[in-house]
Amino acid sequence: MHETIPLFDPDITAEDEEAVARVLRQRRLGLGDVVREFEAAFAARIARPYAIGVGSLGTGLRIALTACGIGAGHEVVLPAFAPVVLANAVVFTGAKPVFVDVDPRTLTMDPAAVEPLVTERTRAVLVHVCFGNPTHLEGLGRLCQKFEVAMIEHATEALGSRVGRDHVGRFGRLSVFGLPNGGPFAGPVCGGDSAVLATHDDTLADACRSLRDAGRPYVDPEDGVPLVMGRLLEHERIGFDSRMDDLRAALALSQSLRLDRTIQRRREIAEEYVRRLGGIADLILPTLPEPSMASWSGFVVRLAEVFGIDDRDLIIRGLHRHEIGASNPYPVAPLLPFHACRWGSRAGDFPVAERMAQRTIALPFHHGLTSRDIDLVCQTLELMIKRQAFRRT
Repeated sequence: MHETIPLFDPDITAEDEEAVARVLRQRRLGLGDVVREFEAAFAARIARPYAIGVGSLGTGLRIALTACGIGAGHEVVLPAFAPVVLANAVVFTGAKPVFVDVDPRTLTMDPAAVEPLVTERTRAVLVHVCFGNPTHLEGLGRLCQKFEVAMIEHATEALGSRVGRDHVGRFGRLSVFGLPNGGPFAGPVCGGDSAVLATHDDTLADACRSLRDAGRPYVDPEDGVPLVMGRLLEHERIGFDSRMDDLRAALALSQSLRLDRTIQRRREIAEEYVRRLGGIADLILPTLPEPSMASWSGFVVRLAEVFGIDDRDLIIRGLHRHEIGASNPYPVAPLLPFHACRWGSRAGDFPVAERMAQRTIALPFHHGLTSRDIDLVCQTLELMIKRQAFRRT
């Protein structure tokens, strides 16, 4: 029996541990100076003036939508193939999600498919940068400008990705970056989840800061007394209890100092996967058009059309039996029972998303993988595919 190869493996260094310990020694665990330092570093990273740390991705999406004035009676266009947290966030605002099938090549929304769905009730297009592929971001941005609706980027899988010289996160009115365990910030939140919102709009930035803090008006720390002295509990709007704290910010800030090296290592792993798996006829590998550059938050392959969901799940279970991590990335959000019941979606409404949801496999991806690990993953995957193809004959 070989050593377990996990789907993801957080990279925690001695420097990370010291950064967290330093916060503990200072006895300041809430939203404080370290959060603001991390926000400034993050904003500089994606070349936007404002970044706002929040406690979770789901709440971050709700804050972004709420800050853009979205609520009951409005519609938000979003992809059918994306994390369900996007659709849930729209529903929690009281707005209606309008789902769009995805481009079979890029797995992202094509502006040509979005445009017919924009109505007088549309207030935003919620864009998911699927598996870090930033294709169509520029076109979707132009479409939103044409109809004067907000574009919100969900860029969790694209921290460090670019279109030409522009970083993902610069195209929408607001962008939302989740910081999950398996991303380039490997384990930034002590096994949990947090997020960062980014914008160029100072009014939106202040609204997001207020919304994350239970609706309290944002006060620049330099303009008031230190937080340790307490503050008047004023509230200007209904908000959320979703502040990033100094502990999580310290870990994320420490890891941000080596982010370029992390992204480079992940790019090398992706290239090694492509070289190793490129000859398997029953696999479709991720590709990026020029001049895009992905930061590779993960590595997801697609089975050929002859395979279905049962084949895919048996292949994943086969990898698990060999102690190799694997997962299916997303379901089709509008076909999940609670969304299908509410919006009337049926099987066949989103053919591309449905085929993708049935045939995609996320493979182990973290910068601790060795060439031997990758070779073992690829050998086992190829064997499982051949076995499943044989069973179908």
